[in-house]
Amino acid sequence: MTLATRIQVIALGVLGTVLINIARITVVCALAALAGYLPAILFHDYGGTLLLVGWLFTFWLIAYRWLVPDQGLALQPRV
Repeated sequence: MTLATRIQVIALGVLGTVLINIARITVVCALAALAGYLPAILFHDYGGTLLLVGWLFTFWLIAYRWLVPDQGLALQPRV
């Protein structure tokens, strides 16, 4: 992997994780203000975990599909 690709993958991972956490905090605060303590706690415990796991799978898919070059193509002989 080139240095530029590594930097792109790290930047995408950090940015996505920060944005997911900001969204999670915002939803927890909105639920606490609008629906009460129990829905906010339930979302924090279960919904936040689902958001994070969903982001990790999405990050893996994006990184390997579009950012990391396909090594199989590089190993094929040129004709």
